[in-house]
Amino acid sequence: PYASYLCVSAAIFFNPASIDMLMLANTGTNYSFSKYYKTPHISKRPKNKRNFVYIYAESLERTYFDEAIFPGLIKGLRDLESHSNYFTNINGVANTGWTVAGITASQCGIPLFSPSHANSMSGMDKFLAGATCLGDLLKEEGYQLSYLGGAPLSFAGKGKLFSTHGFDSVRGIVELNDLLPVKYYKNAWGLFDDTLFDIALKDFNALSSSGKPFGMFMLTLDTHHPNGHPSKNCKGILYKNGSNPILNAVACSDYLISRFAKEIMQSPYGDNTEIFIASDHLGMRNTAFELLKKGNRKNLFMAIDPKDKGPNKVSKKGSTLDIAPTVLHFLGYEGEIGLGRNLMGNEKSLISQLDDVDNVLRGWKPEIISFWDFPHIEKGVTIDPIKSSITIDDRTFEVPILVEFNEKLETTVTFEWLGSDWKYRRLAGQVLKLARDTPILWVDNCSTMYQQAEKKGLCVSAGKVGAKPLINTKIDRITSISVEQLKQVVQLKVTNIIGAE
Repeated sequence: PYASYLCVSAAIFFNPASIDMLMLANTGTNYSFSKYYKTPHISKRPKNKRNFVYIYAESLERTYFDEAIFPGLIKGLRDLESHSNYFTNINGVANTGWTVAGITASQCGIPLFSPSHANSMSGMDKFLAGATCLGDLLKEEGYQLSYLGGAPLSFAGKGKLFSTHGFDSVRGIVELNDLLPVKYYKNAWGLFDDTLFDIALKDFNALSSSGKPFGMFMLTLDTHHPNGHPSKNCKGILYKNGSNPILNAVACSDYLISRFAKEIMQSPYGDNTEIFIASDHLGMRNTAFELLKKGNRKNLFMAIDPKDKGPNKVSKKGSTLDIAPTVLHFLGYEGEIGLGRNLMGNEKSLISQLDDVDNVLRGWKPEIISFWDFPHIEKGVTIDPIKSSITIDDRTFEVPILVEFNEKLETTVTFEWLGSDWKYRRLAGQVLKLARDTPILWVDNCSTMYQQAEKKGLCVSAGKVGAKPLINTKIDRITSISVEQLKQVVQLKVTNIIGAE
């Protein structure tokens, strides 16, 4: 039952592993976040605004260019590199190593921290609403921004990341489905890349002919671990004897991305279009992972400037945090974005300034989490079981949800993530990790909350960890919880752990 989760949490909070986690969280407190974080702004503007296309290549790290490990694998992108500014020292840092985190780093200049699992924040109404990102700045400059991706926008809150930060059009598999010539031509993750590039090229031509400055972002899928999903347009494109699936997918992606980039460059609009090609993060465990580990693993990032034919190799040490201000530079702007630094400028990147950058970033977790802009409860809470939503003041979130709050009714919001280690990613597992005396409001499926399959519907509990809940009931209709009731929760006394003898 619910009460048992509350009482067990107290024991967990005081165990040695939890103490180690607290010590880790405090690493980096000698470094001031405010000293290194630069409020995003633009300080210099170009006379003429350039259009641009930015391709996030799923897991397509620069290590695949290493001829000693992967001879002959990269062909089309290597040719593009000879016409570009290409970066050879883009590192991964803490909390940037998966898709939505890599995108966050390259858009907002911050790593992605959240109160629970890293891919669990799709239930938020807005994604890092307190942060100012590349899209926000370019929107103010009059850019029309769009995102195209083959996967569902709902996964990990990726769609909300773009829609929160200045994008006019945000489309994933659901939104693009009507444009598919063959409805069943999809893979386990979404659209194949050849389909996505066909749609993107039409979009590019339409946007270019409008005469308004635009930026188009894309995310590929064909190189997703562990095996990849080569598009049918890559039939006959294999790496060596074709025995390694992910390398066949990389060879396919190399062909499709470079072909798309060249189509843009050779179009009537190519002279006014900057093209960026970058990995969203380093490759995860795939069928070439042991080979990747033999290399000097770096992220891919190149900027193809129609006015600068290159090649220009940039070996300055940086990370994906530095991409946003560097993109501004290539568009003719100068500016600051968070923890990022313009890699074409003279200032050192964060990874060059700090010896133990990963632990410093982890020590800044509280400051970075504050960018989620969690609500301060002033009007109360309303739960709608039909819509499976909860409204806190004027903001609406999805359920299941776990809301921690303090005596000022300032909140931290946690959502579930159904991964393989589900008991720690479900909200019941999150409750287990909370400190005794923590005031919480928990809205979840009754069967999950009470561990009884026959209990149907939505339930709500409000109380303190380690004490009997003040509110503990099933919800059959729209239900409100007042500020006064939440203040009563804060005032509850926890004298004994429930179930203790």
